[in-house]
Amino acid sequence: LTIVHSRFDLPSLFTVLSRGKSPDSMFSIHRHLIGCIAMFPVGMSFVILPLQARYTGTCTGTSRNGRRFLLNNLEYERTGGTRRDLIDHIITASFFIPSGAEAMYTDPTTRILLPSEGEVESAIPTTFDDNPFEGLDKTSFSRLDQAPDSVFYRDPRFTEHADDNAVQTMTRFIANDVLKQNDSVLDLCSSWTSHIDKDTVQKLSLQRVAGLGMNEEELKANTALNDYNVVDLNAKPNVQLPYGDSSFNVVLCQLSIDYLIHPLNVMKEVGRVLKPGGKFVVLFSNRLFITKAVGLWTGKDDLDHVYTVGSYLKFCDGGFTNILAKDLSVRKKKGKEKMIVGDPLYAVIGQKSM
Repeated sequence: LTIVHSRFDLPSLFTVLSRGKSPDSMFSIHRHLIGCIAMFPVGMSFVILPLQARYTGTCTGTSRNGRRFLLNNLEYERTGGTRRDLIDHIITASFFIPSGAEAMYTDPTTRILLPSEGEVESAIPTTFDDNPFEGLDKTSFSRLDQAPDSVFYRDPRFTEHADDNAVQTMTRFIANDVLKQNDSVLDLCSSWTSHIDKDTVQKLSLQRVAGLGMNEEELKANTALNDYNVVDLNAKPNVQLPYGDSSFNVVLCQLSIDYLIHPLNVMKEVGRVLKPGGKFVVLFSNRLFITKAVGLWTGKDDLDHVYTVGSYLKFCDGGFTNILAKDLSVRKKKGKEKMIVGDPLYAVIGQKSM
C-alpha cells in the first residue's frame, strides 16, 4: 500500500500512530485515513474504510471536474475493544473507479501515483465551478496531531524538507521566474532558509525579505531575511498578518500549505498585504509530516493538491486572479513516459488584482 507519499505500509503506519493511543484518539487516526488511497498499476484504487468509529457526518472532498473521491455521509458506531481490535477493524476496502480525465502514472520504485508531463498545468480550470469548501465540516481541516504547533516546532530543524533536485529547482525558480528588481518579499511559514541566495538579493536589489515562521532559532539563522516574526498561523481562525496593507510585491509559501488549518483566512490576509499586481507563489511537493497535514490534503493525489491550492486562491476573497500552476519537477524519459526524478515540485500562483 502507498499512502500519499508516505514510505509506511498501512499496518506499519497504524502501529506507529496508534502506539499508546486511547480509543478516542485512535478514532482520530481512522478519521484522517479514510481518504488515504492505494493505487495499482491497472488504475484501480481503494479507500481504506474503518468499519467501527464514532462519527456521523459528511466526509467529502470535491476535486477538479466535480469528482468526489471521499465517501459521503459515513455512519459508524464505535464499540468497545482493545487497540488491536480497533486496528483490525480498519482493514476492509471499498472499491471505486477513479476519473479517467487525468493522465497519471505509477512510479515503478515507490509505487506512488504521479502526474504525467503537462497534467499539472491543466489541473487548474479556466473557470472554477462551485466552491468546494462550502459545507465541509471542521474535521476536513483537523489533523492526527491536534497538539498546538508551538509544541511540534519548539525544537529547530535545520534540514531541507525536499531532496536536492527539488531544492535547487525551487531556488532557481524563485530567483529567475518569481522575483523582480526592487521587490519586497514575504516568506510565509519561513524557516532557516527561504531559498533566496545572497547573490539574488544583491543582483535584484531586493528592498526587503521578511520571514514569518514558528521557530525563532531557525529564523535567526536565515541569512536572506531583513526581519522576521514568530507567528502561529494555526492558533486561531481570525488570522492577522503583522504587516500593513500593500506591503509586498511577492509572498512565498514553500512546502507548508498542507499544514494550514485556516488556509482561506490566511490567503485572504496574504491578499491584503500584497500590492496590487503582486504575486502569491505556493510551492509544494508530496513529502509531509503526516501527523500535521490536514485531513483534506492527506486523501488526495498531486493533481488534486494543485486543484485544491488553486481553489484556496479563488475562494479566499483575497482578490486573486490569473491563477495558474507549473510543474517544476525534474523529469527523465523512461519508455513512453517522462518520469519525475526524485521529489516532485509544483507551484500554484495567483496575482493580486490591480
